[in-house]
Parts: sequence; C-alpha cells; structure tokens
Amino acid sequence: MKRFWMALIFLALAPLSSQAEIATVGGRGLMYHAPEGYVMAAEGKYAEALSFLKKAMPEDVVVHAVYVEKNTDESYGKTPDQMLDDYIVVTSNLKVDSYMISQTDFAKLKDKITQVQDTQLTTSVRDRSNKRLDEVTDGTVKIGRVRPMGIVESTDTRVSFMAVMTQSANINGALITFDQAFLSMTLLAESKVLSINHYRTVKTDEDIARFKAESTAAIGSMRFKEGAVAGVTDSLPVSESRKNKLSNTLTWAIIGGVIGAAIYFFRRRKSQGQPPALPGMPGKKTPPPPGSQPPPAGNSSHPSTSVKIGEKLEKNDNDRFGKQE
Repeated sequence: MKRFWMALIFLALAPLSSQAEIATVGGRGLMYHAPEGYVMAAEGKYAEALSFLKKAMPEDVVVHAVYVEKNTDESYGKTPDQMLDDYIVVTSNLKVDSYMISQTDFAKLKDKITQVQDTQLTTSVRDRSNKRLDEVTDGTVKIGRVRPMGIVESTDTRVSFMAVMTQSANINGALITFDQAFLSMTLLAESKVLSINHYRTVKTDEDIARFKAESTAAIGSMRFKEGAVAGVTDSLPVSESRKNKLSNTLTWAIIGGVIGAAIYFFRRRKSQGQPPALPGMPGKKTPPPPGSQPPPAGNSSHPSTSVKIGEKLEKNDNDRFGKQE
C-alpha cells in the first residue's frame, strides 16, 4: 500500500518537474519554471520574431527564453491580423553575468534602475531605442509616447517598473498605432541578475490595471531561487569610471527591454520561401505624414534567420550599439 501511494505521489509531481527550465547565466545554471499560462516560443513558428529580437537587442544583451500566452500561441499565424499580443522575454547582460552579485551589490543596481526609469524612460531611453529600431526596421517602427507607471515592486531580491508605450508602424502606406503595456522586472537569483520583460497590448485603463496584477503573478510563478549565494561578498566595480560604465550597461538593459516590444509586429510565415511580413493589423489607422514613403516590401535588407534561444545573432561589425560609454 505504501508503494502505491509513493507511486501516486510521483506521478502527480512528474508533470510539475517536466516544466522546469534552466537559464545559464555566467556559467551558472538557474532553474525555474515556465510562467503559468505561457508556453516557450517554438523556434520554427516564431522564426521571424526571434530573429528580429536577436538582431535588434544591444550587443551585450543575451535572450534566454521567450514565452507566449497560451491563447495567443494557439491562434498565432491562423489569421493575418493575429499578432504577438502577450509575451514574456527573459534576458541577462554579459557585462554583469560574470559577477557573483551580493545583496549589497543588488541594492546598488536597484538604485540605478530606479533612477533610470524615473528620469530617462521618456527621453534618452526612448530616443536611443528609436535610433536602434531605425537601424533594424529602416524607420518603419517607432516608439511614440511613453507613459511611466512607476515602480511596481521593490524587495531585497527584485525591482520592477511599468510603462505604457504607444507604438506605430508604417505598413503599406498606412500608419498603424496601438498601446502596449510593458513591465520590466530585474531579479537577483543565486547571485545572478536577470531581466524579465512582459508585454501586452492594451486598450483601456482596466486593461492596464489587469496587466499590472497578472504580470506580477506570471513572473512570480517562474519560481527562481531568489537571493544571493551564501558567502558572496561585494564584487561590483567601485571606481567612478567603472560605476559610470555599469550605469550605462543598466541603461542599455532597459533599452533592450523597450526594443523587445517591437516583435509584436511579426506573424508566422506560411511557407519557407516567404519573407517576414508586417501585414495590416488591428489598431488605429491614420494616413502617413505628408511626403513619407511606404517601407520597402519585405524589409529585404534584414533577412530572417532562425537562431537558438540563448545564443547571439551576429551583428554588423560597424554596429556601435551596446558600446557607447
């Protein structure tokens, strides 16, 4: 009888164990679970979106995983108007990955992140994000108004902030605009730092309030082992010049989070020979500005390439993004 109950317990727990994932950050494997209600973005199904994400991110940002809300995933690609309405991107930064971060270190990072989101989100972060998007979309996609929603959560092991961004894309001569809520959480897990960014299209204040609650819950369901490893002492740079470089690194991490919002525009290709498409989509359509030209079809200067999650897509040698001091 005892063996029967042990077997029953094992079978009950097996599905939970199978959902475990690992993100390797600075050589350390961090175990966690897929966020509840979300599935890993399959590389074949989301080839164009994942390829664009790799290309667009600042060079030191590593994408570990992309998760898509289950209903969005099921309907993605079935109709021309179905976009990536709800997804989560897990990243880290190579310049921080090599450090083992203490609680004191993380407190310093939290202060910098709080400062950047409070003072730069609507100015330099937006402007530098748009500069990067100009490079990789030929000026097709823009981030417009950014409405900061402030700090959502701040503890010894995590800090998150939220904003609502108005995005636009010039599609076949029509300007498409929509609002997207964005929650960015920076997390200390086993002395490593992760950025978990959640995106969802929104239309009303009720949508925004619902997203705020559901996003925090979804990220919390990933169950990282939060905190510093016992015995880890302060290891972050202390000189003024290195502090400035660290601050710039964190700024680029936030910029990477903002840029991640743009993969909303990609839909699944119907055949391997079909180029990435930015089709007509739901949202507010207005005529393009006078004198503007429609974007080149297929954006052929940036071919689609399937890449493996956790690996970097090669960037142009002249790409200066991520190297600014």
